Amino acid sequence: DVQKDRVRESEADFDYKELRVTFTETNPKEPMRPPRKIASEIHPETYDMVSAIYRLRMLPLQNGTSLELNVSDSGLVYKVPVKVTARERVKTIFGKVWCLKVEPEVFGPERLIDREGSMVIWLTDDARKIPVRALVHSPVGKVDIKLKAAKNLRS
Repeated sequence: DVQKDRVRESEADFDYKELRVTFTETNPKEPMRPPRKIASEIHPETYDMVSAIYRLRMLPLQNGTSLELNVSDSGLVYKVPVKVTARERVKTIFGKVWCLKVEPEVFGPERLIDREGSMVIWLTDDARKIPVRALVHSPVGKVDIKLKAAKNLRS
């Protein structure tokens, strides 16, 4: 993680046998400084943000689906409500395809990101559920992510 002059290296160790996640953060510019560690209890199905998206892809989703995922970030665990709010045709690298509009509630009080904002992910509405677009709005700006290439896809 690099933010101007601030540099941090971090690692999250998910121990599903002990049902514990341990987050360790170090500053490579200060090797003598002890690492910051945070540990939390987890449930058998607890994910980091990226693996939570992969988990979503394995679920039977349709417009109107609501669920909750346990997501760990920086050693803390959050219950993240997720809603499928629409089925839309979206322009993608595959042409215009039907997608599910998925809205994980990661912004807000006692959420992963404790500030105003929103996140939307579009997954193709087929067996692959490929994430083709994501849109993040926050007070610092907007990030629009679009899939540019894909290979080794199975139908």
